[in-house]
Amino acid sequence: MSCASARRTRRVLLAALLWAVPVPALATEPPSATEVLRRVDRFRGFARPYRFRARVERRGSAARGAARSMIEVRTDGRAGQLITVLEPTRGDRILRRDGEMWLRPRNLHRLTRLPPELRLFGGAAISDVAAVDLLHDYEGRARPESCQGSADYVLDLVPRGRGGRYAKGVLVVECGRWAPRRLELMTRSGKTLKVIAYADVMPVLDGEIATRLEIEDAVTRDASTVRLFDFAYLTPGETRSLTPEYLLSMRP
Repeated sequence: MSCASARRTRRVLLAALLWAVPVPALATEPPSATEVLRRVDRFRGFARPYRFRARVERRGSAARGAARSMIEVRTDGRAGQLITVLEPTRGDRILRRDGEMWLRPRNLHRLTRLPPELRLFGGAAISDVAAVDLLHDYEGRARPESCQGSADYVLDLVPRGRGGRYAKGVLVVECGRWAPRRLELMTRSGKTLKVIAYADVMPVLDGEIATRLEIEDAVTRDASTVRLFDFAYLTPGETRSLTPEYLLSMRP
């Protein structure tokens, strides 16, 4: 065999060998931070008006050992909510809408506008967490190490303009599935106010929802387990209840 023929033979064999060896697939780039927030929101609720019930068990000094309650929440799919206490004493209602909050006490035909500080530390603290609108109120900034050698995608949350009930936050998301794992809400200086862990993701209506929240409140120094159930979309008539005028007209 001539030298030229030998070289051609080696090239053919090398090409065949390279063709037979599988080439590792390139790692898929994570979606944009905005898209991650959009996907996370699908695990936290629905984009159309709906309702659910929640059983809340509080632990710690503020709860005086253990306190259990049940509430019904009607929401417009964003931050607008009507919360009705079902147990232990039925009747109190709280409405959140357009950054404001009203209380309609049971057996009283009046509305009380609650001061801004209660949006963070008042009796509706559980709803306050559920009402955080990540996609519309916050800009997400992915940390460079996200999904690099770990299963976590980490976003720093910064309020958009004057939006955002909390000054900053950190959101930890499951890479690939883009389901929320943990949300930490903080003051501007970085002091932690609340930490929410999401669990028990399961099919609900036409999506998947995290149906258990573990909430630690650094202000009241207590913790809560919130279990969500009995989901349903609101009818147009029920959607009208998310206004102060309708709340005032409701029977105790």
